[in-house]
Amino acid sequence: MLEEILKIIAGMAGLGAFVSMLINLLKAVGLVKDGQADKAFKIADLVIFVAVTVIYLVRVQVDWAQVD
Repeated sequence: MLEEILKIIAGMAGLGAFVSMLINLLKAVGLVKDGQADKAFKIADLVIFVAVTVIYLVRVQVDWAQVD
């Protein structure tokens, strides 16, 4: 089980960079203000964490290498 979790974490290494890019894009459009970027990043990380946890615990067959 620990091996599977470590593979998921390693496979999603680029996800943080993608979220940062998305937040910067939203800042450029004006949907996220400069002072709210940190809060938006934390919320996005929490949503992704919960989604991955639910998918993992429900045992949905996902190729985690394709997610990244």
